[in-house]
Amino acid sequence: MRSSRWLVGLVLVMALLPAHSVQATEQETTYGPPYEAGPEDGGTGSYRSANPEDGRVVVARIYPVYNPIQCAPGGAHAKLVVEHTVTSTMSTVVAEFTDAVLDPYTFVTLAIRDQDGEWLASNRVRGPLQGEGEPLEAALFGNSPEPGETVEVHFGLEQASGCPQANFGAATFTRITVS
Repeated sequence: MRSSRWLVGLVLVMALLPAHSVQATEQETTYGPPYEAGPEDGGTGSYRSANPEDGRVVVARIYPVYNPIQCAPGGAHAKLVVEHTVTSTMSTVVAEFTDAVLDPYTFVTLAIRDQDGEWLASNRVRGPLQGEGEPLEAALFGNSPEPGETVEVHFGLEQASGCPQANFGAATFTRITVS
Protein backbone atom coordinates (compact mmCIF):
# COMPACT_ATOMS: atom_id res chain seq x y z
CA MET A 1 0.00 0.00 0.00
CA ARG A 2 2.79 2.34 0.94
CA SER A 3 4.70 1.74 -2.28
CA SER A 4 1.56 2.36 -4.36
CA ARG A 5 1.13 5.81 -2.74
CA TRP A 6 4.73 6.57 -3.50
CA LEU A 7 4.23 5.43 -7.09
CA VAL A 8 1.08 7.59 -7.49
CA GLY A 9 2.97 10.60 -6.11
CA LEU A 10 5.86 10.00 -8.51
CA VAL A 11 3.46 9.69 -11.47
CA LEU A 12 1.79 13.00 -10.50
CA VAL A 13 5.15 14.78 -10.26
CA MET A 14 6.23 13.37 -13.63
CA ALA A 15 2.94 14.47 -15.18
CA LEU A 16 3.56 18.06 -14.06
CA LEU A 17 7.11 18.24 -15.39
CA PRO A 18 6.24 18.36 -19.12
CA ALA A 19 3.71 21.16 -18.49
CA HIS A 20 6.46 23.25 -16.89
CA SER A 21 8.91 22.72 -19.74
CA VAL A 22 6.30 23.84 -22.32
CA GLN A 23 6.14 27.35 -20.82
CA ALA A 24 7.97 30.12 -22.68
CA THR A 25 11.51 30.57 -21.49
CA GLU A 26 13.38 33.82 -21.25
CA GLN A 27 16.73 34.17 -22.92
CA GLU A 28 19.35 36.58 -21.71
CA THR A 29 21.26 38.87 -24.10
CA THR A 30 24.15 41.00 -22.87
CA TYR A 31 25.58 44.10 -24.55
CA GLY A 32 28.75 46.02 -23.76
CA PRO A 33 30.59 48.94 -25.33
CA PRO A 34 30.61 50.19 -27.97
CA TYR A 35 27.02 51.41 -27.72
CA GLU A 36 25.09 53.82 -29.94
CA ALA A 37 24.97 57.54 -29.15
CA GLY A 38 21.67 58.61 -27.63
CA PRO A 39 19.95 61.92 -26.95
CA GLU A 40 21.78 64.74 -25.16
CA ASP A 41 20.46 68.11 -24.06
CA GLY A 42 20.77 70.78 -21.42
CA GLY A 43 20.18 74.42 -20.79
CA THR A 44 22.37 77.39 -20.02
CA GLY A 45 25.58 76.47 -18.26
CA SER A 46 25.28 72.73 -18.86
CA TYR A 47 27.82 70.20 -20.12
CA ARG A 48 26.94 66.72 -21.32
CA SER A 49 28.88 63.92 -22.95
CA ALA A 50 28.09 60.29 -23.75
CA ASN A 51 30.97 58.27 -25.20
CA PRO A 52 29.63 55.23 -27.11
CA GLU A 53 33.11 53.67 -27.36
CA ASP A 54 33.69 53.15 -23.62
CA GLY A 55 30.23 53.77 -22.07
CA ARG A 56 31.32 56.87 -20.10
CA VAL A 57 28.59 59.47 -19.51
CA VAL A 58 29.17 62.87 -17.88
CA VAL A 59 26.68 65.64 -17.08
CA ALA A 60 27.30 68.93 -15.28
CA ARG A 61 25.57 72.26 -14.84
CA ILE A 62 26.55 75.51 -13.21
CA TYR A 63 23.79 78.09 -13.03
CA PRO A 64 24.57 80.70 -10.36
CA VAL A 65 21.59 83.03 -10.94
CA TYR A 66 18.83 83.09 -8.34
CA ASN A 67 15.36 83.89 -9.63
CA PRO A 68 12.44 83.75 -7.16
CA ILE A 69 9.87 83.70 -10.01
CA GLN A 70 11.21 81.01 -12.34
CA CYS A 71 14.50 79.17 -12.86
CA ALA A 72 15.92 78.76 -16.32
CA PRO A 73 15.13 75.26 -17.59
CA GLY A 74 17.78 72.85 -18.60
CA GLY A 75 19.20 70.24 -16.29
CA ALA A 76 21.63 68.28 -18.47
CA HIS A 77 21.01 64.75 -19.70
CA ALA A 78 23.09 62.39 -21.84
CA LYS A 79 22.13 58.88 -22.94
CA LEU A 80 23.49 55.87 -24.75
CA VAL A 81 21.32 53.40 -26.66
CA VAL A 82 21.25 49.68 -27.40
CA GLU A 83 18.90 48.31 -30.06
CA HIS A 84 17.67 44.83 -29.12
CA THR A 85 15.73 42.45 -31.35
CA VAL A 86 13.32 40.45 -29.19
CA THR A 87 13.83 36.69 -29.54
CA SER A 88 11.74 35.39 -26.64
CA THR A 89 9.60 36.63 -23.78
CA MET A 90 11.20 39.76 -22.34
CA SER A 91 10.56 40.95 -18.78
CA THR A 92 13.47 43.06 -17.52
CA VAL A 93 16.52 45.05 -18.54
CA VAL A 94 19.48 45.62 -16.23
CA ALA A 95 22.14 48.34 -16.57
CA GLU A 96 25.45 47.84 -14.78
CA PHE A 97 27.76 50.78 -14.19
CA THR A 98 30.94 51.66 -12.34
CA ASP A 99 33.22 54.66 -11.67
CA ALA A 100 30.17 56.63 -10.59
CA VAL A 101 30.29 60.07 -9.02
CA LEU A 102 26.79 61.50 -8.60
CA ASP A 103 25.63 64.44 -6.55
CA PRO A 104 22.12 64.39 -4.95
CA TYR A 105 20.50 65.99 -8.02
CA THR A 106 21.87 63.58 -10.63
CA PHE A 107 20.10 60.34 -11.57
CA VAL A 108 21.19 57.15 -13.34
CA THR A 109 18.33 56.30 -15.72
CA LEU A 110 17.23 53.24 -17.68
CA ALA A 111 14.23 53.11 -20.03
CA ILE A 112 12.95 50.80 -22.79
CA ARG A 113 10.97 52.00 -25.83
CA ASP A 114 9.27 49.90 -28.52
CA GLN A 115 9.45 50.48 -32.28
CA ASP A 116 6.23 52.56 -32.13
CA GLY A 117 7.81 54.97 -29.63
CA GLU A 118 5.85 53.69 -26.62
CA TRP A 119 7.75 53.45 -23.32
CA LEU A 120 7.73 49.87 -21.99
CA ALA A 121 9.73 50.29 -18.77
CA SER A 122 11.82 52.77 -16.83
CA ASN A 123 13.69 53.15 -13.59
CA ARG A 124 16.20 55.51 -12.03
CA VAL A 125 18.44 55.80 -9.01
CA ARG A 126 19.30 59.13 -7.42
CA GLY A 127 22.68 60.21 -6.14
CA PRO A 128 24.65 60.79 -4.06
CA LEU A 129 26.66 57.81 -5.18
CA GLN A 130 30.33 57.05 -5.57
CA GLY A 131 32.12 54.03 -7.04
CA GLU A 132 30.33 50.97 -8.35
CA GLY A 133 26.56 51.29 -8.23
CA GLU A 134 24.07 48.52 -7.72
CA PRO A 135 22.77 47.22 -11.05
CA LEU A 136 19.71 49.23 -12.10
CA GLU A 137 16.77 47.04 -13.18
CA ALA A 138 13.69 48.10 -15.13
CA ALA A 139 10.78 45.66 -15.34
CA LEU A 140 8.31 45.90 -18.21
CA PHE A 141 5.06 47.72 -17.36
CA GLY A 142 2.96 45.21 -19.32
CA ASN A 143 3.31 42.46 -21.88
CA SER A 144 6.51 41.59 -23.67
CA PRO A 145 7.00 42.75 -27.25
CA GLU A 146 6.63 39.99 -29.83
CA PRO A 147 9.68 38.09 -31.09
CA GLY A 148 11.13 39.88 -34.11
CA GLU A 149 10.25 43.36 -32.81
CA THR A 150 13.05 45.79 -32.00
CA VAL A 151 13.24 47.77 -28.76
CA GLU A 152 15.58 50.58 -27.77
CA VAL A 153 17.26 50.54 -24.37
CA HIS A 154 18.14 54.10 -23.28
CA PHE A 155 20.53 54.52 -20.35
CA GLY A 156 22.60 57.38 -18.98
CA LEU A 157 22.43 60.33 -16.61
CA GLU A 158 19.93 63.13 -15.99
CA GLN A 159 20.03 66.16 -13.71
CA ALA A 160 17.29 68.07 -11.98
CA SER A 161 17.02 71.74 -12.87
CA GLY A 162 17.16 74.41 -10.20
CA CYS A 163 18.62 77.79 -9.40
CA PRO A 164 21.13 78.50 -8.22
CA GLN A 165 22.69 75.17 -9.17
CA ALA A 166 26.11 73.51 -9.41
CA ASN A 167 25.83 69.77 -10.06
CA PHE A 168 27.95 66.96 -11.48
CA GLY A 169 27.52 63.33 -12.42
CA ALA A 170 29.62 60.71 -14.18
CA ALA A 171 29.36 56.94 -14.65
CA THR A 172 30.71 54.24 -16.96
CA PHE A 173 28.12 51.77 -18.25
CA THR A 174 29.77 48.35 -18.51
CA ARG A 175 26.90 46.01 -19.38
CA ILE A 176 23.24 46.02 -20.44
CA THR A 177 21.38 42.72 -19.98
CA VAL A 178 17.98 42.04 -21.55
CA SER A 179 16.03 39.07 -20.17
